[in-house]
Amino acid sequence: MLNLIEVKRKVQEKKDRSTPLYKDITDYANRLLRRIGKDLDLGPISTYTTRHSWATIAASLGLPRDVISHALGHGVNIVSDIYIDFSRDEVDKANRRVIKEVLCF
Repeated sequence: MLNLIEVKRKVQEKKDRSTPLYKDITDYANRLLRRIGKDLDLGPISTYTTRHSWATIAASLGLPRDVISHALGHGVNIVSDIYIDFSRDEVDKANRRVIKEVLCF
């Protein structure tokens, strides 16, 4: 199981802090995802694969491009984003729709 709270705890225990925490978490998550892909005979899975899949499903559901971009941590317009407080509620709704779509597949 991919438990990100446990991942963060394990990564924070590392002595070497020369690597940013988010990179350590991503590396650890990718190792776990590769194992899941192998165990399920799906081939290689990574955080890139999961983000791409999420965005593809979200787009197929007709979710607005700006919501998809914000959900992925991308700004629509980096200068404007400084001044606009984007509602995370829209991202939460998008996540619920994508999860519902995947679970009903």
